[in-house]
Amino acid sequence: TGMWDPDPADLHVMQVTQPDATSDPERTLVELARKADFPVYQPGWLPPGFVLVRTTFDVRDAATNPAVGTTTNLEGEPRAAPVRLLSQLYSDGLALISVGVALRRDMDIIERLTQGMTEMDSPTSCPGLPIEPRDILHQGAVVRMRTDACRTVMRRDDLDGVSVTIIGRNEIPNDEYLKMVSNLERVGQGAKKGTPAPRPGGDGGAKDR
Repeated sequence: TGMWDPDPADLHVMQVTQPDATSDPERTLVELARKADFPVYQPGWLPPGFVLVRTTFDVRDAATNPAVGTTTNLEGEPRAAPVRLLSQLYSDGLALISVGVALRRDMDIIERLTQGMTEMDSPTSCPGLPIEPRDILHQGAVVRMRTDACRTVMRRDDLDGVSVTIIGRNEIPNDEYLKMVSNLERVGQGAKKGTPAPRPGGDGGAKDR
């Protein structure tokens, strides 16, 4: 939505792979994880009734948008830094939960571009997310949470150089979003779906840090 909608006029590189109605989203996720140049994670636990319904992998080069950030080439000239994002969409037929996986640098860029966006269908009641997150320690993982009247966003940065962000529309309790982001498994290497992946020792509960 909003600023993060891809505009071909602003993008130099765009790769999107999306399953059609006859595709297997789980198989698509495995295939896209092989193409990504970073480790890809998925929830090791899902709320009852939720399944993976879509997976996409985007490589976006917003060279015309200086807010995205740049790197330098061998001659010291600025060039666009590609932003890579692997997205997963889960649903129980009504509610939707998005999971994004990206290098931390890329996730910082995405977060900066989207944190001030309003919910398009009710902009007056859903302002931009709080700038400062609230840190929560849960099952040994530090989760950075932002929430408003429309959305809950939870992010982890402790997974092999990547960030995983879960975005929900407050259609299920926050505890279930927290359980999803606390129990992540690497695609192709994780436990059986529905079985939480083992975490480092912790107090087993959620508390503010």
